[in-house]
Amino acid sequence: MRGLDLAAAVALRDTDPQAYVTWFYDHPEVKSVGFKIWHNQAPAIADQLMADTSVAKIIYERTNVLARFSSSRLVKETEIYNLKPGGKRSEKLDSLIDFNAKTFAAYLKQHNDMFAQYRANTKGAVLHSTYDEIKAGGFSTVLNFLGMADMPLVPQKEKLHGSSIIDRFDPKHHDLIHTTLQGIGHPEWVTE
Repeated sequence: MRGLDLAAAVALRDTDPQAYVTWFYDHPEVKSVGFKIWHNQAPAIADQLMADTSVAKIIYERTNVLARFSSSRLVKETEIYNLKPGGKRSEKLDSLIDFNAKTFAAYLKQHNDMFAQYRANTKGAVLHSTYDEIKAGGFSTVLNFLGMADMPLVPQKEKLHGSSIIDRFDPKHHDLIHTTLQGIGHPEWVTE
């Protein structure tokens, strides 16, 4: 199992999450390994990892939930997940999405509940970090937490969308977005 290519690793993750975790940790030649997992992707594995005090965990939260919401909607709309630095930008990335206040409220509740669960149930060494903290201060905090020397890291992906989150939505929804964000106390979420 050790020499899996990317496609085989993804297939293993999707078909046998426990074998995937075992494979992922079976790399004695490196000091640290890691992967991202959402609780809903593999609940039993996520619960096991959250409870395992021998595993260092990073809870990485994008606290601007409108940005996260819009990114998830744009991925569904465009089917573009990543862009390599210097890659050609597809016109699809200029797509505008609709906003529904009830759908957003449900998404916000799910986000808040999920991260509350992570904070309450994660044991052992845990780094709580946010998108804004990483964007402002670089990756040093993460490297230090993992016991690794600080090093320059070259981004492997380009940001798909600009910092004006509201501009990702059709302008006909802008007033409703402003009203919704005011109502939940986060008018700042129109930008990131």
